[in-house]
Amino acid sequence: LHTPYGALNQSGEYHQKSRQVLVKLLSGPALRRATPVIEQRVSEYIDVLAAKGDTAIAKDLKRFCLDLFSELFVGSRLTEEEAQLFDEYNRGLLALGKWDKAYKRAARALDLLREAMMRRLLDARASSEYKLENGRYNGFQVLATAVDEDGNLRGDEYVATASVLLIWGAYIEAASVMAKVVLELENRPHVVSVVREEARSASSAWDLEYTNGAIRETLRLQPPAGGGFRVADQDLSIGGYRVPRGYVVTADPRFGNMSEELYPSPASFAPERWISDTSPAAGLVDGCPMHASARSLPRGAWLPGGIGAHQCPGIGLAELVARIWLSQFVQKFESWRLTTALKHVLVPIKIPSDSVRVELKQVD
Repeated sequence: LHTPYGALNQSGEYHQKSRQVLVKLLSGPALRRATPVIEQRVSEYIDVLAAKGDTAIAKDLKRFCLDLFSELFVGSRLTEEEAQLFDEYNRGLLALGKWDKAYKRAARALDLLREAMMRRLLDARASSEYKLENGRYNGFQVLATAVDEDGNLRGDEYVATASVLLIWGAYIEAASVMAKVVLELENRPHVVSVVREEARSASSAWDLEYTNGAIRETLRLQPPAGGGFRVADQDLSIGGYRVPRGYVVTADPRFGNMSEELYPSPASFAPERWISDTSPAAGLVDGCPMHASARSLPRGAWLPGGIGAHQCPGIGLAELVARIWLSQFVQKFESWRLTTALKHVLVPIKIPSDSVRVELKQVD
């Protein structure tokens, strides 16, 4: 279901070529160009939530993120049918086998989504906007430059499939951390007040270090997944342990995330761990013993999107969207409370279930 065009299934030079394309879409300059759109869409969405007064937080955020990343990567939002197809595709990714009904539904959804993206691609090329540099169709333009290891263009089938995978890879993980950080802060008024103060004084979404710290603490204490799996292609020795050829190994973030050696008082939710000494937010948490303690972690100690060649390239985008979301959310809402039991869907990404609802109280 990840298809040969999915980076998780690639290796060698072909994978390197894929990563080069993704960097163009997910690097710092690309994220800065996307920031005004993200800020506008988040603002519109929060106004909708304010009018409603409550939200099925994960369900609603999944739909919001699908539309946002579809707009960023392919130039326009999804139809209701396309959004449902993404949900079916996501549900089938960890099906037990090809005989599983969830797998069959996901395979059908993938085919239909590829067809939909192909139609969007052809419509985009027929538009006068397609040739604009860094315009609404920049995602299609960048994907269309992708080549294989021999330098041959990969073609439209790749562009359509990669568009599906980009939207899927972005929406579910972003929605997960956006929902979970709000739930984490429900009973942490001090953290909320610091995030709110920082949001009111920051000049841009790139100056929200404490807010980003709250997001990272959420990812640290509630990682969205247990790590990717790989098969050892030779006998290995890792940390004094022998791993025979053919064994399955995984880099699971949960062990390091709760290590006292890496994170003093690891069970504590402490955004100040991630603040630099020179950050404007440093004055908001002056005297905290854990201040900046996570700023000098050894390589491989912090891996919210995996590690190595197949590390998720979209962590920066997820953090940017979550920063903008949280900073605007705390300025609009004074408080919020969970009104249902907190249940989670655990695969393929841990995220609150669609039934979880939150009541919202606006700032006076």
